[in-house]
Amino acid sequence: MEILVGNELAYGASVYLDAKGRWIEDLQQARLFGPEEASARDDAIARSKATTRIVGIEIEIVSIVDGAIVPDRLRE
Repeated sequence: MEILVGNELAYGASVYLDAKGRWIEDLQQARLFGPEEASARDDAIARSKATTRIVGIEIEIVSIVDGAIVPDRLRE
């Protein structure tokens, strides 16, 4: 599974794309993208980059552990 993570330009916080297309600070509310959703994921990246509000957008691989989203690596 994958999520999208970026930085809010105005205040620098790490944010995650949710299922409604909003950038939020709660990792557990992040939208999960499966392998078959690569096109939707890439469209979400393009739309977000066009706003210039979110910078440094990356695709992060995550696992679900005991019902919680757990990144496979920590973003600095």
